[in-house]
Amino acid sequence: MADVLTIEQSITEWLEDVQDRRSIETYKSYTYALRTFHQWLAETKPELRVIDELNAPLLKQYVIALVDRKLDARTLHQYVGVLTRWLHALIDAGELPGIVNQRGKLMTADGIRNLLTQQIPRLEPAVAPRVPDLRRLPAYYAEQFRVFMSTRADQIPGPDDPVVWRQYLNLLRNQALIATLFSTGGRINEVLSLDVSMVKRRGEIQDAVRIQGKGRKERPLRINRTACAAIATYLQARTPYFEDATALFISHGPRGKGQRLSDVSAWKVVKEAAEALADLRRAEGAPKDEVHALLAVGPHALRHYLAQAMLDEGADYKDLTAVLGHSSAVVTEQFYARLGDERVLEVIETFAPEPAATFRYPISEGQDEVEAPPEPLG
Repeated sequence: MADVLTIEQSITEWLEDVQDRRSIETYKSYTYALRTFHQWLAETKPELRVIDELNAPLLKQYVIALVDRKLDARTLHQYVGVLTRWLHALIDAGELPGIVNQRGKLMTADGIRNLLTQQIPRLEPAVAPRVPDLRRLPAYYAEQFRVFMSTRADQIPGPDDPVVWRQYLNLLRNQALIATLFSTGGRINEVLSLDVSMVKRRGEIQDAVRIQGKGRKERPLRINRTACAAIATYLQARTPYFEDATALFISHGPRGKGQRLSDVSAWKVVKEAAEALADLRRAEGAPKDEVHALLAVGPHALRHYLAQAMLDEGADYKDLTAVLGHSSAVVTEQFYARLGDERVLEVIETFAPEPAATFRYPISEGQDEVEAPPEPLG
């Protein structure tokens, strides 16, 4: 008799298989979603241990429990989506004959998904936030570096003064990081995954680099001249002290010295610049809405800003899909197809047809011109 497949074993095996085909972030979210389900089972149905004992009423009960936790709709859909993908894989592999409903009939994988999604709020399409003008953001750390060097009479610090030396390298790195985010429109994890060997070849910083992004889709990232110059300056300053560091953006210590920069640290780098820009715009008399929007800016906002600016300049959704690495143009259009009032008025003024100047009926020979329709009969 074949060994009975336990739920825990099945989850572990499926996640191991997924790990080879998905990004690290996707794998982590899959793991968390299924571990949450398994923990709920252990707490509410500790006697249920094998795959064959799963049924539709039980799964429905779990989803209702998730709803009761007041999770937002997007999180609920993520949990249900991972759960149904796992069950679908088991059914396809023949490890699970099917899920039995309350009437004792087997349900298809699609039927299970439909049943569970009916228990959670309908998910409205995600829409990109309208991002304020971020063109001055990359200049923030350049100005901070200028001030830093002016206070030192342009003398470059060395590791014998570790605090000042780290500040010097951090400013150069931060300047290069924001310039790269602004230039590429890459996701923060994509930019942080860059290695020196990817962007520097034969001693020169490349103006484009090919990456493997979300869903393991390959695409090029454009690195503009500002970003190339910032990266070159940063690497020139850091290399003598971090020759073995492979990552493009690293920590200079004291914690994680020489290791790849974390997304939390990168978020702090962007937030500092965004908050400084918010203060500057407040002093310039900017509207409160713009200031608040700047205070909410994180690394992903630079990606939204690039997309938004390209669309405003007339870029096609299909082209933007390739730039951003989306799964389809439908996703891109759905996410960014939103116009502000000023843009709506501009579009109407540019493309709306002009009315005709007159309305004249054709006249027969010998008749006077008629400018109004004849009286209706009857």
